[in-house]
Amino acid sequence: LIKTYSADKMVTDSAASATAYLSGVKGNQQTIGVDVNVQLADCDAMNIPQFHTHSILRNFQDAGRSTGIVTVTRVTHASPAGTYAHTAERHWESDDDINDDGGDPDLCDDIAEQLVLGDTGSKIKVIMGGGRQKLTPKHVDDPEGGDGGKRDDDKNLIETWINQKNLLGNASYVWHRNDLLAVDTTNTEYLMGLFDWGHMGFKVDNDVSNPSLREMTKTAIEILQKDTNGYFLFVEGGNIDLAHHLNEYRSALEEAVEFEAAIEQAVSMTDPQETLILVTADHSQPIVMNGYQERGSDVLDLGDYSDVDGLPFTTLMYTNGPGYRGEVSGLRPDPSKEDYRDPHYPGAATVPMIESNHAGEEVILYALGPHA
Repeated sequence: LIKTYSADKMVTDSAASATAYLSGVKGNQQTIGVDVNVQLADCDAMNIPQFHTHSILRNFQDAGRSTGIVTVTRVTHASPAGTYAHTAERHWESDDDINDDGGDPDLCDDIAEQLVLGDTGSKIKVIMGGGRQKLTPKHVDDPEGGDGGKRDDDKNLIETWINQKNLLGNASYVWHRNDLLAVDTTNTEYLMGLFDWGHMGFKVDNDVSNPSLREMTKTAIEILQKDTNGYFLFVEGGNIDLAHHLNEYRSALEEAVEFEAAIEQAVSMTDPQETLILVTADHSQPIVMNGYQERGSDVLDLGDYSDVDGLPFTTLMYTNGPGYRGEVSGLRPDPSKEDYRDPHYPGAATVPMIESNHAGEEVILYALGPHA
């Protein structure tokens, strides 16, 4: 069981927790890859090498081994960034984000730049997830339409990555599931797959341009396992968290099933005598399972009835978030009259918030393989 508090908060965010479980050092809330000497948004402090923490992914690189990251969030989001970035503000994913904060992107490298040009990020062989917007300029149209990139500095970091990696070996860049499935992993040494402008879609929304987490994991292992020295692969089912922030428990549980499928894929492709697989979470969520519903009943359904207002309530609820349904009259809405079977139905919450906070319970670490 792992205590997840950050250095300055009782309940951690994903940036401080990524720093903790990837480097073994607790940092301040919303900072990544730096120790407690770096306060939030302190650009000067984040540039001091002595304050940097080094992730296990960096350790593998220093040992001459291959590395990769796979996520369904933006590849510059807090958790994957914990493997390669050093920043005083998790939201500084592009130079535009730093400019919006009144900072100087020439002094503080944004996370996307650190991914493509940084000492650690530039050595990652497999990068898959979402977030094209953070790597492309505003005048560059996105291949799926809609808004263009977000960068103010006119840098196209996708093109930079392609040009750099093609000098080193056989590199591929893909943005659609069909192209990922067609990648020749036998001959591919470097792969970048950015499958969405922002975060990749929820499983329940069935975005056919997005590969599954299992498919990305399979491709990543096929490429990385060619290294006879071994490899480190970071895989994140980040939409579990994003769905919980919206209080959408049905969608969150579907994402958990997707994460399990990715784990099963990794287990099927590796030898437990050779490969250590660790499975954990960066924090818990403010969701509760409550009521005295019958054994065998559907956890996603209505559960028990209140002995005060006589109305039913859903088995799963949240302690805070957008699912709050308080009314001036004090009367609680009847969930049986709502579309609670919709995958995006927000479960009832006690405290109103635009998005829910995390929770502070200890999380479980599972391990299979050598030294488990």
